[in-house]
Amino acid sequence: MFFTMKQMRFILSILFILTSFYSLAQKQVWRDYFSYNNVSQLSVGDDEVFGATENAILIFNTKTSSVETISSIQGLRMQKVTALHYSEKFKKLIIGNEDGTIQVVNRINGKISFIDDIFDKNSLSPELKRINSFLEFKGELFIATNYGISVINLNNNEFLDTFFIGDQGGNEKVFQVAVVGKWIYAATEKGGLKRAEVNNPNLVDYKQWSVYDYGKWIGVCSIGEMLIGVKDDNAMYVLKLSGFESFDSLESDFRNIVRSKSHVTISSQSEAKVYSLDLKFVGEIDRSYIQSAVFLNDFVYVGVQDSGLLQFSLSNPNNPSHLTPEGPLNNRVFSLLSTENGMWMIFGGYSNSYNPHNPDLGSYGLSRYSGKKGWEHIGHDKLRGAKAMSKARLHPRNQDQLFVSSFHSGLLQIDLNESDLSRSEVGLYDSENTGSNGLEKLDPLTHGVSPDYVSVRVNGPAFDRDGTIWVTNSMVYNTLKQKMSNGDWNSYSFGNRLQDVELSSFGAPLIDRNDTKWIPSYKDGLIGFNEKKGNKVVILNSNSISGDLPDNNVRSIAIDKNNQMWIGTYKGLRILSNPDRFLNDGQLQTNSIVILQDGLAEELFYQQDISKIRVDGANNKWVAVVDAGVFLVSANGQKTIYHFTKENSPLPNNIVNDIDINEKTGEVFFATDSGVVSFIGNATEGTSGYGNVIAYPNPVRPEFLGEVKITGLLDKSNVKIADVEGNLVFESTSQGGTVVWDTYSFSGRKVNSGVYLIFISSQDGAEKTVKKLMIIR
Repeated sequence: MFFTMKQMRFILSILFILTSFYSLAQKQVWRDYFSYNNVSQLSVGDDEVFGATENAILIFNTKTSSVETISSIQGLRMQKVTALHYSEKFKKLIIGNEDGTIQVVNRINGKISFIDDIFDKNSLSPELKRINSFLEFKGELFIATNYGISVINLNNNEFLDTFFIGDQGGNEKVFQVAVVGKWIYAATEKGGLKRAEVNNPNLVDYKQWSVYDYGKWIGVCSIGEMLIGVKDDNAMYVLKLSGFESFDSLESDFRNIVRSKSHVTISSQSEAKVYSLDLKFVGEIDRSYIQSAVFLNDFVYVGVQDSGLLQFSLSNPNNPSHLTPEGPLNNRVFSLLSTENGMWMIFGGYSNSYNPHNPDLGSYGLSRYSGKKGWEHIGHDKLRGAKAMSKARLHPRNQDQLFVSSFHSGLLQIDLNESDLSRSEVGLYDSENTGSNGLEKLDPLTHGVSPDYVSVRVNGPAFDRDGTIWVTNSMVYNTLKQKMSNGDWNSYSFGNRLQDVELSSFGAPLIDRNDTKWIPSYKDGLIGFNEKKGNKVVILNSNSISGDLPDNNVRSIAIDKNNQMWIGTYKGLRILSNPDRFLNDGQLQTNSIVILQDGLAEELFYQQDISKIRVDGANNKWVAVVDAGVFLVSANGQKTIYHFTKENSPLPNNIVNDIDINEKTGEVFFATDSGVVSFIGNATEGTSGYGNVIAYPNPVRPEFLGEVKITGLLDKSNVKIADVEGNLVFESTSQGGTVVWDTYSFSGRKVNSGVYLIFISSQDGAEKTVKKLMIIR
């Protein structure tokens, strides 16, 4: 039995005299964890500096010195931003992307509008849709693209005209446009500097455009009645009555020209030069990796590739102010690790074909975020030169030891310094210091590479019940490695069962409750191994009598709370109903999940490339599908609870590399090559008692429109909520460690203001607790 009414009224009378309430901040449904270190475009207006990063807009207010961000959380659909413009007249920020999409942010009401006319134009190939720059003129926005020039109305965001100004009216790449007097000039890639009368009502006719100069102009800008521009030799010119005259040059590749009210800034990869509006040289900023620069209110603002947004004073150009918000070192996050002390982000990794050089051999540090300490980092200079990091795990018997696998350099052991993470001690295990049975580098002769090429391709780690470390070692004969607690290493090979094992790549091992190691592979299916059972090996592959997998490229595996193994492959999903059968059976078979879709039976995730599977606290499964985002399906797979994509959610990318869950809060993290976002889910891990039960937000204030969450529960807890008179208004059973309440009573109406008691009991009635909640309407 739960609580009798007499017990409830007694508890109510005791609790009612208490006046203090536990208060937690309202939690958002989505959060972002982006890096802002790569600022590619800048614009200014209304005393604000706008900077475009890979997946967000930074807004620096020069009056208050505050920084605001707008990202997919607020509704932006960030691609690769290639143009940025702020209209002071219309109070709008216009964002142009590489794929042709345009977004308009209304700075008055925060509304985000989308202009997809260019993106939706099927007659244009994707590379032609790139937006190169914007020019505002008399209430209209001229858009320079890889096909020509388009125009939109800034008042209502309507698409107006398109000008194809290439030969015979064909496509012509336009870098930038400018208006001087009665002329509109277009800097084109192949057609030189073209111009036409800006008020000509027939600009859609390519014949109205003429070549003014046959040089290759890559940037133009108007300053009053002057036209200035940059040619592909990085020389800068001004148009005078006598023609073009050179007035300066850039030392490296041109980046852009940005004009503000009082100055014009011309930047290259290594310098930003500032001129007054009569073209007098004012000053210069020298800095590597410059992508854009602009002058505003006595400062030069520079967007760089490695440090984000910087503010320079021309009187002290060697001491910039860093305006970049804190975040991870990089947005290319390959894997995640949720721990008691925060969320780790691992950068680099490898491609779908296990190539650590694609897209590049990642040389990054490590980042960790926690609510208490914020962002902390271990720089790459501390990581012994390790590259292409893939997975991280804390040692189960020593939470101050972090092990990180590198798919090029070996295995890192990091002895964490929690007082200053950047000062942690780092060691590297590789082919040089682990002995004859330890880690191995791939053989250059076998792989046709230079004899000087050294690559130790390690994935893992995983820990068995004895605290032994297990990793895979790809592209060598002895695939599986074991590091004993005494420091010795053991090697195990599947060479007698697998063909060309030296050419094979393997994922991180998963160790089940019997200490069986399950190893996903790129071309050989799923391998089960247990050294305690006489080095027993069972291989599941696409053969109908030895696993019946849909494909031999096994991408992800997870064992759920019912001891079922979910196996994600390049071409679909399979379930191994009882991995314990490995102990006694020589062959194992998997099954598909069949669901009803529109009344028809079909296989769940049929022919889909599954990159990650993660089990939540309620035994539901988060499944990442390449190019299709992430799904949350019910415990048995029969119901789709959520399907998130970059089109319908803040996901920055439809390819999700990893998923991890904060088991206490239910926060689900998604790692992509475009950054990390999280979703606040309802399913948390069930606890071993009720010592950490929290209801939030508490109090529930009038402006809160969401759901109350009760976390820290035992699995299958019974939860009842009653008012102070003992009237029951809500009842539920937890799936995992969380229950949510929409603050509606059984009558279908929102409950009134007041104090509410939350009565919680374990499934067997042995554990009980009571919490209180205040609601203010």
